[in-house]
Amino acid sequence: MAQRIQPDFLQAFDCKRGECRRTCCRDWEVVLTAQELESAMSSEPGTDAHTLANASLIANPCSSGEHNSSLAKMREDGFCALLTEDRLCGWKVLGSDGLCATCNDFPNIRISFLDDQYIFPSLSCEAIVELLLNRSEPVRIAEESITEKSGSSHANIAREHFAKRPLLELYPDLMRWGLQLLQDRHFPLDDRMVLLGNAMSLVDWLERNGRVGEVRAAMEKFVATENLEKTLAKFAEYSFGPRAVLTICGNTLLSLLDHAAYGADAKRILHGLGFGIVEVELDGETAHRLELADSERYLRRKESLKEFLCERETLLEHAMVCLYLRAMMPVARGSVWENFMFFNVCYALMKGVLVGSFDAAPSDAELVEAIVVLHRMFIHDYDSRQKTLESLTEMKHVDLLSMVALAKA
Repeated sequence: MAQRIQPDFLQAFDCKRGECRRTCCRDWEVVLTAQELESAMSSEPGTDAHTLANASLIANPCSSGEHNSSLAKMREDGFCALLTEDRLCGWKVLGSDGLCATCNDFPNIRISFLDDQYIFPSLSCEAIVELLLNRSEPVRIAEESITEKSGSSHANIAREHFAKRPLLELYPDLMRWGLQLLQDRHFPLDDRMVLLGNAMSLVDWLERNGRVGEVRAAMEKFVATENLEKTLAKFAEYSFGPRAVLTICGNTLLSLLDHAAYGADAKRILHGLGFGIVEVELDGETAHRLELADSERYLRRKESLKEFLCERETLLEHAMVCLYLRAMMPVARGSVWENFMFFNVCYALMKGVLVGSFDAAPSDAELVEAIVVLHRMFIHDYDSRQKTLESLTEMKHVDLLSMVALAKA
């Protein structure tokens, strides 16, 4: 029988609606497909719903086809025109479901793997982060029998895909091995990231050399405790400074300085990390250049947050578990190593953003806000994945040792 597979905490998820500090629509466009628009404009939802849709939806001037043919207007305050005064979705108030998949899916992403459905959340939602904030036990994967899949799938993996890429057949095992390494609390989280990097490098090497049949035996051997200790011992002789993390954070946040929603956050974090921001003229337009005024600032601020980061390591572990499930999910797109590199950059960004945002232990509300903003700025947007990989290639920051430097800095 088909199974629905998801992190166990997701069963307790409840949208905060009007209590949410950042609504979903403030940071992203609410885009409709041609079919969704036709449904919204029909008489079926009712006269009031039709009137609301007619007043609030417009043709998408940047449409590339039927999948994004229209979008919701945004008000002067930055919120969707469909919202009521108490910041609830007017469409949902009038009906039982959201206007479109953009709203109905958030904060989850779904993948069909053979007959099963996997559902994984994003930490772009503060209700999700708050669920994990005070959780102490490791995240487990829950399964339940289903008769049909819910919602639309963001990716579909059928049996015929295995012929083109045999590693796809091992996707459930890849998920299990990753969670086992990320939640092995015998080791600090930084070390677990190093171990995961080595594991993904091994899987990638076996796949590229046509030896997928050896992956399961190799990984079962790799995750044995004595072998994990040997792997970590290999990197004990290296000394890593903050340069790798600062390079990644500077490169990423620089591109967001002119972003209407995130520019102020990016500027604040960059200043916190010790970057100076200089405006320059480039081809007649104003651009930005970074100056690292004090490379020791990151280390000083990180040291001041040492106790706090230790206390909240479990939350960071949970965050990386969620990121791993999402980052490694589309294994049909890109290599295992490419997906891992993006995931590893996310960890470096999370550390950099926390250090750049706070010089003293933040409140729970401030911590939740920082994690949500980071995910909305960068991680939730899968278009940034390719840009990230391209920038890593330009910086020659694509080897295992570079990934270890990002984790350990």
